Amino acid sequence: MNTSTSIGFIGLAFCGLLLAPLNAAYADPVLNISNHPVTNLKKLSMDDIRKGIIQGGLRYKWVFEDQGPGKLKASQFEGRFSAVISITYSETAYSITLLESMGLDQKGNQIRSRYNRWVELLTRNIDAQLQAAAL
Repeated sequence: MNTSTSIGFIGLAFCGLLLAPLNAAYADPVLNISNHPVTNLKKLSMDDIRKGIIQGGLRYKWVFEDQGPGKLKASQFEGRFSAVISITYSETAYSITLLESMGLDQKGNQIRSRYNRWVELLTRNIDAQLQAAAL
């Protein structure tokens, strides 16, 4: 290997090290919510919980499909980005699990932070709806 080839290789490797953090900057572990408490104010019916979950998602344009008792499927579309999640719920807790995504560069358990922001906002809004229903 001649000197110019060595310098080129080292330069390329150095550029790769500099660009790696840019790639990782938007990649976070997939946020799944497990057994998140419904409310501690009073017991809600399964129908009240279902309605609270759906109302919590409508503000951010989640589209819901019933999947049977205690289970919903929700989809989020924002430009070229989309995600489909499963929401399971009981009278005491709910869980949110990613089923599939597009445009969010999901690689194993890593995904663009945009998805996690969607889930955080959804969780916050569901909690607000369930708290209001329990008053």
